[in-house]
Amino acid sequence: KEVLRKDRSKDILVAFTKALEDVESLDASNFRLIAKQLQKQLKTRPDEVYKPVRAAVTGSLHGPELVQILPVLGKKRIINRIRKSIYDYTRGDR
Repeated sequence: KEVLRKDRSKDILVAFTKALEDVESLDASNFRLIAKQLQKQLKTRPDEVYKPVRAAVTGSLHGPELVQILPVLGKKRIINRIRKSIYDYTRGDR
């Protein structure tokens, strides 16, 4: 996915993973809070957070809302998928 190849995407995914590791569990309110914090911290628009997360976790830019998908997948699976995406799409940078 092109969205994962953007320079900011890696930073956003790393920051999202780090924030996710700090919460007990992921539910809709935690996700929204993390997304808002990242937008503020990274000075970015909402779609610049949501698109890379969605692409990394689901492999698609379209589908059900992330707040519905993420709690079902669970924190561990989400972190693993994001880490794999970071590796897959940035290994050429290393």
